[in-house]
Parts: sequence; structure tokens; C-alpha cells
Amino acid sequence: MHRSMRSIGCLLLTGAVCLWNASPACSWGGKGHEIVGAIAEARLTDTARKRIKELLSQGTTLADASTWPDKAGRQIPDMDAYHYVNLPKDANTYDQQRDCKLRNCVIEAIAWYVQVLKSQDAPRNKKRIALRFVAHLGDIHQPLHAGFAEDRGGNGLDVRFNGRKENLHSLWDTALVELEHGTPAEIAARIHAIGNRRGSAAMAGRNA
Repeated sequence: MHRSMRSIGCLLLTGAVCLWNASPACSWGGKGHEIVGAIAEARLTDTARKRIKELLSQGTTLADASTWPDKAGRQIPDMDAYHYVNLPKDANTYDQQRDCKLRNCVIEAIAWYVQVLKSQDAPRNKKRIALRFVAHLGDIHQPLHAGFAEDRGGNGLDVRFNGRKENLHSLWDTALVELEHGTPAEIAARIHAIGNRRGSAAMAGRNA
């Protein structure tokens, strides 16, 4: 299970970067989360796929699970802080004691949820919630999820995009993702294919 969940976490982050808070209640729009979840699902080992199927409701995909924390998960108190981490302006690295003393930020949340999934004793429902959050928090790469408290993750910065006024965070989270045409599954398939081609090219270069 340890190897499976580590692979899932890496794929969620890597897949998200291909796409191209410090603010509460904000994360990627549903389409972005579903794309990342679909990319990860395509890369699962048979063992990981079996474990995930055991945890999720019948017919629920990892892409489906990734949007849950922005829906039903919002009803759980104090979960908004798990979506971001605030850093001092002179910092060039994360420091848990300085930046997340209560361990209620995205970095510590991912680590905790992965530990829940690895646990032999955690109840099934708790593991199901942990899996949904691991899938959901794959958007940690989004630069405005790690920023300065006073900037509010870009939510207070107005920009114009395609003739519309919106804040910088929503531009990153939704508007830029919407530029990519197709359903989340179709976009994920294209990104997955690009990753495979690049992997094959890199392997060929090492073997040359």
C-alpha cells in the first residue's frame, strides 16, 4: 500500500503540472481535479487499482473522488486551511514549525492522509475520506496555493482575461484549464500520451 499511495501522490502532482490557497475555500475547478484524477487512474498498478476500488463506492472513479472535498467535504469544519500554506516573504523553503504549527495546511494534510491510507488500523470510512483528499490536493503545484497571507492566494488581485474581470486565483484554477478543449477524460488521455512519449524518448536517450 505504501508504494501504491506514493505512486498516486506523485502522479497527481506530475499530471497537474502538465496542465497548465493561500486562501480559504479555493482550489481547482472540478474539471482540473478530474483531469488530474484521470491521469493518476491511468497509471495505477493493479494492486493500487484494486485497493482504491475497495475504498470507493461502486462505480466511483478517482476523478469522481477528487472533487468530493469541494462538495460534501466542505461540510467538515476547518478543512479549508488544508488547501494552502502561507509563507513569509523572505522564506525560500517550507518550515513546519514556522509555517504550519498546528499542522493544518496542505503539506501536512497530504502527509497525514497518506499515513491514514497506509495504516492497518484506520476504519474504511476514514481511509475513503483520506483517499478523496489525497486525490483532491493534487493541485498543490498551483503556485497560488503556497504564497503570502496578505495576498490571499491571488483572490484579492483583479485581472482581465478574455475581456472578463476575475481574480488571479480563479484564473489559475479554472479559466486557464478551460482553455483546453474536451472532457476531463479526453484531456487526461492526451496528457497521458504525451507523458508516455516523453518517457520513451528519455529512455531511448539513456540507452543510446
